[in-house]
Amino acid sequence: MFEESPRTESPPTPEPPPTGDNAPPVPPRPPRVIWAYPALFALAGVWLAQGEGARGAGLLAGVFLILLVHAAWMHRTHPVSELCTALAVLPLVHLVPVLLGPWIAAGSPWHLGLASALLALAALTAARVLGYTPRDLGLALGPWRQRGRNGAASVFSAAVALPLVNMAAHTFVQAGIAVSGVGIGTLMLALFPTPGLVLPSPASPLPAMAALGLAGLTEELVYRGVLQHAAVRALGGTQGVVYTAVTFGAMYIGFYPLEYALAMGILGLGFGFLALRTGSILGIGTAHALANLVVLGYLPPAFLGVR
Repeated sequence: MFEESPRTESPPTPEPPPTGDNAPPVPPRPPRVIWAYPALFALAGVWLAQGEGARGAGLLAGVFLILLVHAAWMHRTHPVSELCTALAVLPLVHLVPVLLGPWIAAGSPWHLGLASALLALAALTAARVLGYTPRDLGLALGPWRQRGRNGAASVFSAAVALPLVNMAAHTFVQAGIAVSGVGIGTLMLALFPTPGLVLPSPASPLPAMAALGLAGLTEELVYRGVLQHAAVRALGGTQGVVYTAVTFGAMYIGFYPLEYALAMGILGLGFGFLALRTGSILGIGTAHALANLVVLGYLPPAFLGVR
């Protein structure tokens, strides 16, 4: 009898990558024109600060319409369409205070507070249109990770203990970020002793303090909440944070010295990475509000040791 030689199976031939209609979709590359929008916002701010209100407001209105057309031209699920929709909120940062000027004294607490409330409403409306959840906007303490095994003890751990531990840990982190606002404000006050915005000091400082706090929270909702979430989806994590910080700094050009706008851009970069890492804007929003109070002298001078 002849013995059969063992069969050797040849390795399977790898299939060629799919082509044509069967190929997986390639992530779209964002157009470079999106980097022109921060420059246009900066130019409009320069014109408004120089008293050329009609030219500045006209440019902002034009950019607003261009952004809407740009968003509509792309597919509604395209990340750049989301980014353009989020950017469309930013012209209102300059236009709303100008439009409120004839009715409410510019620079007063009521002017700043109402403008901040309207901007927050616009940001939340854009988020609603884009389908963003509160967690997408960072309106949470942070990501929750619940892991457990079978058994009553593990069920209790996953359902009760882990959420409590996570909440305590995230609360501690956000509180630490919030307290840093005092140090940030002190540093900004030391570097720039004369801020561009000076609110009156009424007999009762509570309205001014509330307006400044609301302004800080609103800015973080607009920039690190809505805009950064859209930018990260369109550009990726690091580039999205950088784009948001550049835009944030550009919005200060004209109304403040150039070095102040640069400092705000750097601050926005730090806030952006904190929001990206922690998944929350609660801490940085509170830090921004505290920094506003420090810069404008509404916190005790003896506590700060600056003035």
